[in-house]
Amino acid sequence: MVNDQTLEVFDNNIAMKEALFMAFEIRKKYPPVCIISMQYSESNPENKWLGGSNYDELAELVRNKVEKEGFVAVLYGTDSLSYLSKNLKFVDLLYKYKKVCFFKAPFILKEVLAEVKRLRELPNLKDELAERISVMSIKQDSASRLHHDICHRPNEIIAKVNKLYGTSYAPDTDPEIVREFLSKYRENPGNEFAGEFLKGVFCDVEGTLLASAETGEINKPALDKLLEFDKDSFITLWTGGDVEKLQRILEEKGINWKVLPKSIFSGATVEVAIDDLSADDLKKDYNISTQRFIRVSEL
Repeated sequence: MVNDQTLEVFDNNIAMKEALFMAFEIRKKYPPVCIISMQYSESNPENKWLGGSNYDELAELVRNKVEKEGFVAVLYGTDSLSYLSKNLKFVDLLYKYKKVCFFKAPFILKEVLAEVKRLRELPNLKDELAERISVMSIKQDSASRLHHDICHRPNEIIAKVNKLYGTSYAPDTDPEIVREFLSKYRENPGNEFAGEFLKGVFCDVEGTLLASAETGEINKPALDKLLEFDKDSFITLWTGGDVEKLQRILEEKGINWKVLPKSIFSGATVEVAIDDLSADDLKKDYNISTQRFIRVSEL
């Protein structure tokens, strides 16, 4: 660990050399920055940031450095963003703060420097939606486990279901009724945001940000518009298609905004939407309303 008033490096394995090199280059131009390795420790399996006992420590570290002290946090590791994004704690950490970014090693130092410079100039914002999405995802994941466990410990699991999902099943409720609820929630969490106004910019992927999902061609006018919005708003990409596939395609292009299914926003009104659909079709097909709508063909 390396510390001074403008630079902090946190690393728990052999990647320290790369972190230090990156850190010294960044410190010369763009303090204050903290550099954090996301690598697992081969020598000490318990001492790893993700999935281990130290994750809460990492989350608190980032919160203190970014939210309280105004640092830019650079997360890096050898795993892909799409792989790491399967860990909901990582998703929450990466997308919650405007001044946090991730780079997959090996990375190009020039690109890291450019991103740190960009993030330093942004307001120190926190995305409340990212936290709620993370909680919703945790509830979906928990549904599978509870669906299984209720057969063995019905009273205990029914109490947990009531607490986690806000239901009011009696202790003697037929477990099959609760299992049916959990199955439905696992497949579709329902209208979690119905009736709400959601701040931020929501952009479609296929036919909007991606001119072609087959070739991975980026629609430059759409990307430029998102980068303009990104200076003082949070960006959410949404799709009616395959979320994981599109996240991988975008990651290969160096685009790391989160991709979510449009269906979870049914019943909500969003601040800004960019789409290849018309506003009327977005409302008809997904029951999503917009305060401001931008048709991609007009960019």
